[in-house]
Amino acid sequence: MQQHTLKITAKQQPVVMERLLQVIRYRGFNLLSVSMFTTEQTNQLAIVVSVESDKSIKNLKNQLLKIIDIDQIKVEDQALQKITA
Repeated sequence: MQQHTLKITAKQQPVVMERLLQVIRYRGFNLLSVSMFTTEQTNQLAIVVSVESDKSIKNLKNQLLKIIDIDQIKVEDQALQKITA
């Protein structure tokens, strides 16, 4: 299974995390870790999610971008991080 880290910027809304986690689960990804904090300058959420699956991360990213409160997603491949570390 491949591991991926998603760095997400989203509007600070009460339902953002719930929708995000639902899409991850519905798309068949295992959640490895999640962290979230607010950015004071822009009043947005910075979310870092690590997931694992044999399925396409591109498909997950496209589905997450359909959530209206999500502004940006950056995908990092864990395999590349291990090589550079």
